[in-house]
Amino acid sequence: MRTGTLSVLFNNDRLMPIYSVDVPDKRIALTFDAGWGSYYTRNILETLNRYDVKATFFVTGSWAERYPDIVSEIAESGCEIGNHSLTHPRMVGMAKKVAASEIKEAEAKIAKITGKGTKLFRAPFGEYDSDLSALVRNMGYTMIQWDVDSLDWKGMDKKAIYENVISNVHNGSIILFHNNALPSCEVLGDIIEKLRSDGYRFNIVSELLIKDNYYIDNSGKQRSLE
Repeated sequence: MRTGTLSVLFNNDRLMPIYSVDVPDKRIALTFDAGWGSYYTRNILETLNRYDVKATFFVTGSWAERYPDIVSEIAESGCEIGNHSLTHPRMVGMAKKVAASEIKEAEAKIAKITGKGTKLFRAPFGEYDSDLSALVRNMGYTMIQWDVDSLDWKGMDKKAIYENVISNVHNGSIILFHNNALPSCEVLGDIIEKLRSDGYRFNIVSELLIKDNYYIDNSGKQRSLE
């Protein structure tokens, strides 16, 4: 059965990205958007490695080109890399050809460094419409959003980020952080420890997703048809 068709039917003709996944067990995914600086990225990778946690990094093509060594380290660590466009523009209303180029060129720059492509896409600013969703799907990508926002991009302190994440996580959550936010870097270990003590296990996004026979409900939750 075609999951794309079901996505349309269940969402009143609006193609939805995936915000979270309906899983029966306590599995979640940590994600980091990378499009600007890189100063804290290695510290984040060191923390993830210390706790034996793999995360998904959504990187822009321009960031990958600027920091190829760090992109290689992300890939070599066992973390996952997703496409976050070439230049992080606002893509809603963008001409289809230009939007496709943003995605393709980012893909090429990531693949040049890592030796492999990506299958996940996160829209810049989390902004999308049905046209962009359809384009992304037709290009063979799965569009990924998040249901837990750390709000590290707002300049919140590490205590606020910790409380915001811990209080909103549930089975199948996809959590948003940014690679160049100092508070997230400082509190990441505490968040991992707390979530692990609460019984959560950490997946990269592609492991968390339901692969076949699914639909996406009105909240953006991916659900199995079986």
